[in-house]
Amino acid sequence: MSGYFPQYLAYDSGTNVLYMSSSENGQVDAYNATTYASLGPPLTIQSSIRSGGIAYTPSNGYIYVSNEFDSSISILSGVNVTSYPVTFVETGLVAGTSWGVTLGGVANASVTNQIGFVELNGTLAFAVGVVPGYVANVSSGNVVVSGGPAVVDIGFTPIQTGGNYLVTFNETGLVSGTHWDVSMTPGGSSGGAAPTSIVFDVANGSYDFTVLAVTGYSASPASGSVVVVGGPQWVTITFTPGVNALTASLAIDPSNVTLGGSATLTTTASGGTPPLAYAYSGLPSGCTTVNLASFSCTSTVAGTFPITVNVSDSAGAHALAHATLKVSSQSGPTGTSGSSTVEWVLITVVVIVALLLLLFFFIASRRKRDRAEGPKPADAVAPPPTPPGGAT
Repeated sequence: MSGYFPQYLAYDSGTNVLYMSSSENGQVDAYNATTYASLGPPLTIQSSIRSGGIAYTPSNGYIYVSNEFDSSISILSGVNVTSYPVTFVETGLVAGTSWGVTLGGVANASVTNQIGFVELNGTLAFAVGVVPGYVANVSSGNVVVSGGPAVVDIGFTPIQTGGNYLVTFNETGLVSGTHWDVSMTPGGSSGGAAPTSIVFDVANGSYDFTVLAVTGYSASPASGSVVVVGGPQWVTITFTPGVNALTASLAIDPSNVTLGGSATLTTTASGGTPPLAYAYSGLPSGCTTVNLASFSCTSTVAGTFPITVNVSDSAGAHALAHATLKVSSQSGPTGTSGSSTVEWVLITVVVIVALLLLLFFFIASRRKRDRAEGPKPADAVAPPPTPPGGAT
């Protein structure tokens, strides 16, 4: 209230607004009760009115100003002094852990994952309270309220011990309880249910990461790299629903072969943005990765080989699929696929039929020969002996 002394005050605790009027002019000024920053141009009554008192009613948002010289009351609307929600959202804390934020000098705490304030337009400083056993990716800063709600994301990571540092992946956009995974090289894979963060404990170095596909969502970034140099790192993954997500599966036929035998690897992918690219890892010696959905692999060594295919699309999305190939050093048929079993059954049936046909033709040929030779003559009967001495 430039040039005048404030004589009458009214306070709105719901919006933290302080209204001031003076008997020297016909206007009411509004200020932030914490920072005393002006909240806009004065609310004008009329120049001839001199204030004799002021009151505010939060139920309807009206300001009542008594007029000192004409025994009347002026009613003003305070709708041009509007407050908006400011919400701080945390990820990474164990459920039920207490945490706090101070915004514009006002402290608030919660055991849920959100802390809310109601603030007027302006720039407000905030500070995140210390949570034992955790470190926050943002400890302080400013939040700008400009005609609408404001949201500030805070990520907490457990304090690590030893020479390693934590790389924390936080997600936004997934429905609570949705499972998601991140693969980091080196470092392996890890997953959890949203909004749980995914954390890797690694040494200094450069690491590549890939966000595995989540059905019904598209991740951004879907892949990238993070450099760890003497401290923790945080990466935020934003999931967008309703996008044709990239998915993949890998099949090996046969999955169990003899050394020197061939197996066919087939990747089936759906969704994503064409063209798709295929990269295979974990192949046995003798097999080389190719950018194909299907190819033949002939191993030159025996063993069990977990094989992974990384399918990527032109938009940067990735999907991983896994299968296992077993190569035996023993001779003889070892295939376990359905097609190999059918082949052996057919071979056995053919051999049995062939043997039966040979037996049939042998019996038939023998009978035909017997009929051609006819019946054998009966043995001749010897004549009776001649009596001695010419007797008759």
